[in-house]
Amino acid sequence: MAYPDPHLDPSGSQPESPSWGSTTKMVVALTFIALVAALLVRFRGFIGPIILAFVLAYLLHPVATRLSHASRLPWRTAVNLIYLLLVVLLAGLFTLTGFAVAGQLESLIGFITRFFNTQLPQIAESLSSQVIYIGPFPLDFTQFDIQTLINQVISSVQPLLGQAGSLISSFATGAVGILGVAGFILLISYFLLADADRVTTEMIHIDVPGYNADIVRLGRELRDIWNAFLRGQLIIITLVILSY
Repeated sequence: MAYPDPHLDPSGSQPESPSWGSTTKMVVALTFIALVAALLVRFRGFIGPIILAFVLAYLLHPVATRLSHASRLPWRTAVNLIYLLLVVLLAGLFTLTGFAVAGQLESLIGFITRFFNTQLPQIAESLSSQVIYIGPFPLDFTQFDIQTLINQVISSVQPLLGQAGSLISSFATGAVGILGVAGFILLISYFLLADADRVTTEMIHIDVPGYNADIVRLGRELRDIWNAFLRGQLIIITLVILSY
């Protein structure tokens, strides 16, 4: 003999869950907000790179679209070509910039070391035997023990000069960190752009009777403004990088 399932209503269908009260809704909402806040605090270091990855994918989408249509290549093949070229350009840029900055740091450290070890004592010795006239007022350096003062300055600076070599290692460590962040941004943006052809324009659809044409026009105008803003910012960043 078959017994009825106690979880089913007499009609045999699955019963509806009970409606939530205001207290239950408030508890669920506050719990959800607390979880989102905890995740944002815990992974706040990834928020900036993820936003940059979305922006990069958004900027490269028209390029991939034109390349795919012009060459009749599959979407993913066009995206792969774009990112391959981008990786090569970034690798060359980071390599050239790294060598240039490292060379400049070594030159700066060498110049400062030579100045404090050689040039500054010579300047102090020259000043200690001179009298400089500023208008009618004489400034007699022979009355001051400049050599002792310079020696104290040099003895204070010497420990810092000895640690100047760690500046290059700190720069190398920072460069590795920047490369890691750049790789993370490229990877996330690549997966976003590679699957962009599967996202339909109707994924987010707003239907307001009588105002659909206005909503479509508003979306188009906002998209054009956003595109112009991003293009302008990209041009400014490129010009600043080239200038430096």
